[in-house]
Amino acid sequence: MTIKTIVLIPILTGILLTPTILYSQEINIGILRDKNPQKFLIESPTGNYKLKSGKKTLLHLKKGRTAILNLTKGSINISNEKRDYGLHKQVYLVSRKYKFNKAHDKDGSKKNAEFNVKLLDPKLNLRTYQGNLKISADEKKVLLTNIVSMPDYLAGVVETESGSKAEPEYYKNQVIISRTYAFKNLNNHRKEGFQLCDGVHCQAYKGKSTGNENIQKAVSKTKDLVIANNENKLVDAVFSANCGGQTNNSEDVWTSNTSYLKSIEDIYCTDQPQAKWTKTISFIDFKKFLKEKNISIPDTLSIDSFAFRQPERTTLYNIAGQEIKLTVLRTGLALRSTFFDIEANGNELIFKGKGYGHGVGMCQEGAMNMARKGFKYDEIIKYYYKDVKIISLDKLQNE
Repeated sequence: MTIKTIVLIPILTGILLTPTILYSQEINIGILRDKNPQKFLIESPTGNYKLKSGKKTLLHLKKGRTAILNLTKGSINISNEKRDYGLHKQVYLVSRKYKFNKAHDKDGSKKNAEFNVKLLDPKLNLRTYQGNLKISADEKKVLLTNIVSMPDYLAGVVETESGSKAEPEYYKNQVIISRTYAFKNLNNHRKEGFQLCDGVHCQAYKGKSTGNENIQKAVSKTKDLVIANNENKLVDAVFSANCGGQTNNSEDVWTSNTSYLKSIEDIYCTDQPQAKWTKTISFIDFKKFLKEKNISIPDTLSIDSFAFRQPERTTLYNIAGQEIKLTVLRTGLALRSTFFDIEANGNELIFKGKGYGHGVGMCQEGAMNMARKGFKYDEIIKYYYKDVKIISLDKLQNE
C-alpha cells in the first residue's frame, strides 16, 4: 500500500504531512552545536526579522542593526547598541516573509529572509542562514536550531558537501542523495529537540548556498526525487569523499548487511585529489596502540612482521596470530581510510593509503569525475547503489 501520511517529528509545528506537501516541509537543523557557543552576534541583511520571547516582540532586527546574545547564568542575555533586553531561556528569530513551501534563490529578495550569525566566543566567521532561528540555553551553552525549508536546506548541504565548482549533473545526483538521506534520518536527534545536525554525523551544512546557481537549479529540477529499494522504501544513501578505487560493503564498516551497499570497483576516483595518502607512525607507538587494544606483541617480533598488503579491501589486520579490525585502526590512529598498506622503514611504519572516509555508498570524487565525463545523475546513482530506483516521494511505501 502506498504511503498516506508521514509524521516527520513535529518539533515546532506539529504538522502531519502528506506526500503532496513533503517537499515544502520545514526541517529543524541543530547548528553550531559542536562549537559550544557562549556569545554571538545576529543581524538581518534584509531587515525583516523580529526577536521574540513567547508572544512578546523584544526587538525588530532592522537592516544594519545587530543584536548580541550572551550566555549568562544559564540564560540568554540580549542587548544591542541602544539597550539591554534582559535574560531569557528561549527566544525565536522570526520572519513572516519566509515561506516554507519554496526555495529562496533570488539574490537580494526581501522574501529570502536571511540572517547572519557570527560567533564571538568562541570565534567563528560569519555564516548566513535562511528561515528562522530557535535560540535556547542550558547551564553551559546556547543551543541554536535553524528552522528552514527543505529546498533551502538541501542547497546548503550540497554546497557544503560538494563545493561550488562541480558539474550540474553531479549536483542533481548529490541533491537526490542528500534528500534521501535527510528523510531517511529525520529521527537522528529527536531526543535533543531537532531533526538533523549540521555536522558529518548527519550531513555537513553551513547555511545558505551562494556559490553556484546550478545547485539551486538541481534542487528544483529533482523536486521530490529520492532513492528507493525494490520495495519502494528509502535507502540509506551514505557517501564518502573518495573510496580509493573500491567501495566498501556496509557490513565491513557497520553491523548491517545492506543489499544496495555492496563493494564495487570504482575506476573514476583513483586519479582524484584525495585518492592517496601517507602517514608515518613510529614502531614503538604502533606496538603501544596494539597492546592497548589487547593485542599481545612478543618483544622478539621484528618490525618487518608488521608489514601489511591490501590489494583489495579487507576487514582485518593480522599480527602475531591475532586480528584487529581495520576500522579500529582507522579510528584509533586517525587514518583517512581503512584501505591501506603498511611498510617497514627503519624504526617507523609507513601507512600508504587509498581514499578518504568510510568508503560505503557513493564516492564523491568518483561521481564528480563521472559527471565531467558526461554521465547523467541517474547513471551515477545506479553505479554506486545496487538494485535501486529513483522515485517521487509520493511513491514510497510505509516503513
